[in-house]
Amino acid sequence: LFTMPTGTKGQNEIYPLSEINYYLPNEENKSGKVQISIYPFSEQDKNLWIILIRDVTVENILHEKHKKQLEQLEQYSKNLEKMVEERTLELKKANNLLNAIMNSLGQGFLVFDEQGVCLDVYTKACEEVLEAKPAGKNIIKVLNCTDNDKEQFEMWLKAIFSEALPFESLKDLGPNEYKHSKGKFITLDFFALYNDDNKISNLVLVATDKTAEREANLALERERAYASMIIKFVTNRKLFSNFVHSLPQTIDYLRQQIESPTVDVNEVFRKIHTLEGEAASLSVMPILDGAKHLQEVITQVRNENNTDFSSVKDDYIFALQELTEAQLAFFKKNEDLLEMLNISHESEFIEVDPKKIKKFYNLFVQAGVDPKLNQQFLEEFTHISLRDELKSANLILEQIAKKQSKNVNPIHFSGEDIYVDHEHFKELLASLVHVFRNIIDHGIELPEERVDL
Repeated sequence: LFTMPTGTKGQNEIYPLSEINYYLPNEENKSGKVQISIYPFSEQDKNLWIILIRDVTVENILHEKHKKQLEQLEQYSKNLEKMVEERTLELKKANNLLNAIMNSLGQGFLVFDEQGVCLDVYTKACEEVLEAKPAGKNIIKVLNCTDNDKEQFEMWLKAIFSEALPFESLKDLGPNEYKHSKGKFITLDFFALYNDDNKISNLVLVATDKTAEREANLALERERAYASMIIKFVTNRKLFSNFVHSLPQTIDYLRQQIESPTVDVNEVFRKIHTLEGEAASLSVMPILDGAKHLQEVITQVRNENNTDFSSVKDDYIFALQELTEAQLAFFKKNEDLLEMLNISHESEFIEVDPKKIKKFYNLFVQAGVDPKLNQQFLEEFTHISLRDELKSANLILEQIAKKQSKNVNPIHFSGEDIYVDHEHFKELLASLVHVFRNIIDHGIELPEERVDL
C-alpha cells in the first residue's frame, strides 16, 4: 500500500476491498486479518484519500471454526452411515442366528396381545406344531378351541391382563395342550412380556412337540408294568390262575350281551369293573386299558339310569373288540410263562359242575359210604382255602397303598385255616378286590381327615 514506505497501491487509483494480514509486535505479537479499501480524490488542488478498514480477525476465526465443524459433521455423517450399516448388518446376522436357533429347537414361538391377536413374530415351527401361520390371527383360532374352551380362554386372558392376581398364579389355569390333528402330543406354556410401566403388554406362547418323549415314557412304563406283572404272576400264582380262567369267561359273557334282548346294565358294569380291578392288581396293562374303555361306554348308559343298551351298542362292540384283541395278545405273549406255571385257560383243566359233585355226594350218603370219607370227598372238590384266597389281598393292599403314599401292614392270619364252598362264596370273594381298594382309598383316615376329604 502507498501508506507503507515502499508501497504505491491506492495512491492514485482505487484499491478495492481486500483482506490483508497484520502483525503488531508491540501488542504481544498480536496478529490478525483486516479488510481494507482506498479511494483517492482531489479537492482544491489537494490529494485526499478515503481509507476503510475493518478488522475481520474474529469473523475469520469463527468462519474457520464453523468450516471445521462442518467438515467434522460431514465426516461424522459418513461414519454414522457406515456405523448404521455395520450395526444393521450385525442385527441382521443376530436375527438370522436367533431365528436359526429358535427354528432348530422345533418349538413354536408366537406373541399375542390383550385382544388375542398374534403379532408377526413367530417361528416357522408353528406351521408344523400348531398347524397354522399365526400372524394376524386370533390365538383362539390358532389353538382351535372348542366353544366351551373359547369361553374359558377368554376369561383367563382377561384375568391375565387385568393383573388381578400375579401372572405365575394364573399361568397354570390356561390351556396346557394343543389337540393336534395327527395325534401329536403338543404342550403349551405361556410367558408374560412387560412394558416400561411394568404392566403386561403381551404374552409369549411356547408350543413344544413332546410326542417322542411321551412315547418313550409310555414304553418305559409298559416295560416296568410288564416286569411287575411277571413278578406278581410268579409270587401270586393262585390269583394269576383265577384271573386267567375268569378272563375268557367274562369276555364271553360281555359278548353275549350284544344279542341279548334284555341287558342288565348294572351287572355288565360290575363284571367290567371287577375285571378292571383284577387287571390293575396284576399290572396287566393292555387288559386294564381295554376294561377302562369299555367301562366308560357302559357308564354313559348307567349314569342316565337308562336300560336301553342300543344307544351305545356300536361303541360297546368296538370297545369289546379291542378288549378281545388285548386278551388274545396277552395269552400269546405270555404263552411260555403260562406253560411254565402250569396254568392254562384251555385244555389242561377239566371243569366239573359242583352240582354233579354234590349229586355224587348224596349218592354216596345213600349208599352208606363212611360219612368222614364222604365229607372229605366233598371238601376236596368243592371247598377252597379261605386263607389262600385272602393272601392275594396283600398284593392289592400293598400296590394301592404305595400309589397313595399310605402305610398299611399286611393281613395277619391266626388260627386254623377255614375251607368254604367256592360256589357259595365266589361272588363275595370276587368283590373283595373293590373292598380292599376302598379300604385304602377311604377307610384308614382319622375321623377329622375323613370329614375334610
